Amino acid sequence: GDISSRRGRVEGMEIIEGTGIQKINSIVPLSEMFGYATDIRSKTQGRGTFSMEFKCYEQVPSNIEAEIIAKEYCVQLVDRSEVIELIGKVKEKLGSPDSDSAEDVNSLDMYKFRI
Repeated sequence: GDISSRRGRVEGMEIIEGTGIQKINSIVPLSEMFGYATDIRSKTQGRGTFSMEFKCYEQVPSNIEAEIIAKEYCVQLVDRSEVIELIGKVKEKLGSPDSDSAEDVNSLDMYKFRI
């Protein structure tokens, strides 16, 4: 539903006894949470609320990475595959392993520093 459309993962749900309130625990990227307060209020007729706290950093999916790099360097996204190909070439030139693991040190800051 709404959480998964924001690239989120539901970790659990529980009903708070005696209140009829359902609590949903999930992990959602901060960038996807802008406008959520308005969305949840409109979907729950003004009764829904939410709170956030920092959980962790995770590697950005390659398609989102391409958009971030394109915005940062003012590259017009004509063809997303061209940007993804460019990212691959930059990683290859820098000698970075091509890995999707969360332990991989492929941070955007590293590339901004080295470019």
